[in-house]
This record gives sequence, structure tokens and C-alpha cells, in this order.
Amino acid sequence: MEIPQGSPTDTITIAGMGGLVIPLPHVAGQPTTEAQAHVLNQTLAENARNNLRDKIKECGENLAAGQALVDEYLASYEFGKRGGGGFRSSDPVEAQAMDDLRKAITTALVGKGLAKKDIKPSDVTAKAKEILAGPKGENMRKRARKIVKERAESAQELLADL
Repeated sequence: MEIPQGSPTDTITIAGMGGLVIPLPHVAGQPTTEAQAHVLNQTLAENARNNLRDKIKECGENLAAGQALVDEYLASYEFGKRGGGGFRSSDPVEAQAMDDLRKAITTALVGKGLAKKDIKPSDVTAKAKEILAGPKGENMRKRARKIVKERAESAQELLADL
């Protein structure tokens, strides 16, 4: 691979070693090679498979319904943009609180008669963020801290036996 002089760079971590510099030679608007086009198309197909797997399973043998889901997904697809209501946090307490809230919200909606397939993950995540930002947020974080602490203690106990 030829890296153009002056390409921007980023630092990455590989196998725990941080600070490794990697060039970012691809820029918007440049022509793509056949191999690059193949990789982009492969990534698109993998993302569709990963993000639609559960919904497609709910379609059973109905190919038209499955294709409609694929078409809808691709109509709003953007490379590099996270979607589907995902939430990532490097803070384990925040991640645990969000996970607990999303599960509770989904369970409550199903309990009210909504089909799980009709519940949009982005709506659930938005509601969970709203709760975390409100007066109940600190209580959720307190519970999450306890879970994270217990998990870490359990891991230490297991590691001590190794």
C-alpha cells in the first residue's frame, strides 16, 4: 500500500500497546480501487447482517418482509455513523446503568402490550438517557456502582484461585 506523503495520522492501541501511529491515507472524494470498493461493500453487507439479524429472524420465511427491512436500513445507512440506539461509555458504572435502564424500559413496554420488534432501540436509549439525566439517575448509578463493584470482587476471587 502506498501512503501519500503528508497523510493525516491517528494513534491506536494493538494488543495493549498504545501510542502506535497509523496513517489515514483515505480521504473523501478520492477514487477507490477495486479492492477498496470490495472492502467497503463487504463492510456494508456485514453491518447489515449484524444490525438486522434479530429483526430478520422475526420475519420467519417472509422474504418480502426481510427485504423491506434491508431496504429501510440501507436508505438511512451512513458509513462510520453509529445507529440503532447504541450507547457506549468507557465508564463501567455509566454503561451498567444504561444497560439496566434499557432492559427495564423494554420490559415495561412489552408488559404494556408492545411487540419487542416494534420497540425502536434509539427510543429506548433516548428514554434511558433522559432518566439518567433526571432525579432518578443517581439512584440508577448507585445500583450500577454496586453491581460493578461486586463483579470486580468476584473476578478478583476467581483470579486468586488461578
